[in-house]
Amino acid sequence: MRFLSIAILIMAISASCQKKIELLLPAYDSQITMEMYLEQGAILKCLLTESLPYTDTVINRPLADATVIFSDGVTSDTLQNKELHDWEYGRWYNYALHKRLTADTAKTYTLTITDKQKRTVKASTRFNQRLVYIDKLISKPLEQTPGRYSVGVVIQDPPDTENFYRLMIAKQLNDFNASPTDMYMSDLSFNGKSFSIFSEEGYAKGDTVIVRLYSLLKEHYDYVQSVRGARLSNFNPLVQPAQIKSNIEGGLGIFAAIRFDQKQIIIR
Repeated sequence: MRFLSIAILIMAISASCQKKIELLLPAYDSQITMEMYLEQGAILKCLLTESLPYTDTVINRPLADATVIFSDGVTSDTLQNKELHDWEYGRWYNYALHKRLTADTAKTYTLTITDKQKRTVKASTRFNQRLVYIDKLISKPLEQTPGRYSVGVVIQDPPDTENFYRLMIAKQLNDFNASPTDMYMSDLSFNGKSFSIFSEEGYAKGDTVIVRLYSLLKEHYDYVQSVRGARLSNFNPLVQPAQIKSNIEGGLGIFAAIRFDQKQIIIR
């Protein structure tokens, strides 16, 4: 009888757990979200979408009715609503202008976006991050994988500034079927020191490996880290939701100038 009573109790609890609970969520106001990077010699391109509520099943919602104006303080240009696939960086954009940018460290670049709902977002950026160069590239055998080699990069971090980096190591940086080493880091643990880091992937003799070191603006680094934190929190109900760190006024996203040094090494 005791075991029968326990079984009945478990069945009752299970039945109560299947009760539907309706949650009344507050109304969600979508915001303009954008992503645009400026690079010497590259064309102007921008990804423009709307933010979505957590319960929405759509992956993204591109904006096709906006006016996107880019200015270098002297000349203003309007980006056109057109699809553009950037195979080098593995990104897709929906506004572009085939005009090559000439980077000027003395200029402040601005972006103003207005859509048909009269929403407006603004942002500005400069090429004022210190460009850190690659000192040298080295290769060493992988102990756990005979015949394979890891590629290392050595940099000298400037002591008088706070620096942020993105490091990419791969045979082809635009080959997204491969698994390149791709990491973001700050100089918090090696400020002012010589620093080396090796690739995660192994390479064979005769391989030509490209190493690219980006010098990032702080707001760019903070944005990337906050996006990563938000993605991780989505998969863990016990983690506090992360807030996106944006440098966009009136919306969400990033508008940043990027600079990099690039070298290559042949494994011998």
